[in-house]
Amino acid sequence: MKNAWKGQLASGLAVFAIAGIASMAAFAKGPNSPEGAGDLNGTWTAGDPDGEVEAGDPKRSVEETPGGETAMEDTYGEGGTAARRKEAAMAKRQQGQGTEVQETGSQGLNQENEGQEADALDATGQEPGAENSLPHIAQVSEEDIDAYYGGAVLIGDSVMLGFRNYSMNRAGTYLGKIRFLASGSFSVHNAFWPVTSKSVHPIYQGKQRPVWESVGLMQPERVFLFFGLNDMNMGSLEETCSLYAQVIANIKATCPDVETHIMSMTYTLRGKGKGRLNNENIRQFNAMLSQMARDNHWGFVDLANPLADANGDLAPEYCSDNYVHQTTAAYDVWSNVLRAYARSQLDGSADFPAQGPVFFDSKDGNSGTISVPSVDPPGGTGHTGQEP
Repeated sequence: MKNAWKGQLASGLAVFAIAGIASMAAFAKGPNSPEGAGDLNGTWTAGDPDGEVEAGDPKRSVEETPGGETAMEDTYGEGGTAARRKEAAMAKRQQGQGTEVQETGSQGLNQENEGQEADALDATGQEPGAENSLPHIAQVSEEDIDAYYGGAVLIGDSVMLGFRNYSMNRAGTYLGKIRFLASGSFSVHNAFWPVTSKSVHPIYQGKQRPVWESVGLMQPERVFLFFGLNDMNMGSLEETCSLYAQVIANIKATCPDVETHIMSMTYTLRGKGKGRLNNENIRQFNAMLSQMARDNHWGFVDLANPLADANGDLAPEYCSDNYVHQTTAAYDVWSNVLRAYARSQLDGSADFPAQGPVFFDSKDGNSGTISVPSVDPPGGTGHTGQEP
C-alpha cells in the first residue's frame, strides 16, 4: 500500500513537471505561435511598444462606435494591455501560481466577448457621460447663506409678525438683514382693499400701502410670502389661490426682477380650528400652493411639517396661545428651515428651484405666465379679516 502511494505521487510529480516544461516552451515560441500559451485571438504581444507602461496603469480612452456600442482603445499601442497581463501572469508563475495564466486569459476572453458594458468606463470608473446625469452640488458657506437673505422681504400676517419680533431680537445674525411687511389679520383677500383707517396693509415709511407698492419702493432681490390663516374663512381655496397669484403678479409688476418664494401655512393646535380654518383644509391648501409654485417656477418653503407633531397638527411645544400663534422654539425651527432652504437654492439641490423674472403685460401688470387665473378682487371696506 505504501509503495503504491509513493508510485502515484512520483507519477503525479512527473506529469506536473512535464506540463510545466511544455507550457514554458510554448511561451518561448512567442505569441504568434498556434501553441503560444495565453494567445487569445492574437491579442497578446510581447512587451510594450513604448517601453514605458507601468503595471496596473489604467490609461484608456473611450470612443463611441457607429453601432452605438462603447469600445475600448488601448492608448499604449496595439496589444499593450495584453502585454501587461502576460507579464503579470509570468511573474506570478515564477511565484508558483501557474494557474494565473489561465485565469488571466479567461479575463481577457471575457473582455473580448462580454466586456463592452463592464469596460465602458472612463478614468473615474463611471460610465461615459455619467457625471452629466448627476446634479451639480455647489459648495455653499455660512456666509453665502447669510447673504442670501440680505435685503430679502418677508410678507405675511400675525404669525409672520411674530417672526419679525423674533428676528429683531437677533439683529446680530442673518435675521437682522431681513425686512418685513407684516400685519395682524393681513390676507390675500384684504390685500386688495382700499387703504383706509380700518385697513390692515403693512406700514412702510410711516404709512399703509398696498403691499406691492411697498415692495416696488424696496426693490428686494427676493420676497417670501406667508398667507392663508386669515383667508380660510373669507373664500374658497380656489379663490384664495387665485388672489395669491394676483398679489404675486402685482408685486412682480412693480419689482420685475424679484424672486418669489411661497411659505406654507402652518397648522392649528389639534382640534382648535375654526370653521374652514382646520388642518385638513390647510393640508389641501398647501398642496395647491406647492403645485402653483412648481408650475410657475417659484420657491416653496415647507414650514408646516417641521412644526407638526405625529398627528399632523401644530405641536403643542410650538403653540403660544392654544390656537395658531407660535413660540420662540417654533421660530427657532423657522430659522433652521430657512437656512437649509437657502443652502438648497444656492447649491442647486432645491425641490422647488426659484427662477427670476417672468413676462408681464405692460398694460395691466398681470403676469402672462402665472398658471392660476385671477378673479375680481373683493371690494369690501371696513372688514379687516379674521384674526387667527
